[in-house]
Amino acid sequence: PGCQPLRDRENVLGLPGLEPWQQQELNIGNALTRLSLECCALVYSGGGEAMIENPPDYASKERLHRPFAKEQWRHCPLWCIPAVADFLRSACNSHLVEFDQCALSSEYKKPTALAATDGIQRYVRSSFGDKVCRCFRQHSRVAFGRDSDGNFNSAAAATYPPDMNRLLADCFFRTARERRPSAVGESNTGLAAMLGR
Repeated sequence: PGCQPLRDRENVLGLPGLEPWQQQELNIGNALTRLSLECCALVYSGGGEAMIENPPDYASKERLHRPFAKEQWRHCPLWCIPAVADFLRSACNSHLVEFDQCALSSEYKKPTALAATDGIQRYVRSSFGDKVCRCFRQHSRVAFGRDSDGNFNSAAAATYPPDMNRLLADCFFRTARERRPSAVGESNTGLAAMLGR
């Protein structure tokens, strides 16, 4: 079995009756979500761009007709938390870019969603929008359950594959170059070379 959920769609900030250690884990998660959201809002209000990554909403209306959807009906990603949903509406045009990390050299399929603020969103769409699973075989690793030592398989899948990191950096680089060409010009040739620009 995997981790026990600490929240669901009816209790987005946390399930009632958790064990003390689960409540502590939940409190830390909620605090980190608030802090991350505040950082994104500050960056965006100052004219910058931000992204938030989380799994897609497996229990969304669009997905409920898919196989195994009934098993996911309680799924509660960040996008369900009211403050995150508000930021998504106000800064990201209510749009998520979804892709599969296996299309970016990951051993896991790992469906992923990115919320990107409006100024960088077109680069995120063009970079990630077509990265869907086209694997005609079983993925070599799965991101649920436990391994033979009792460790959660999802822990190893938490690291982004290098190709994903390059695309993320490239989205920010292209946005910065578009806005301030003199600041990201010849003085930044090392970064440009690394990104193949």
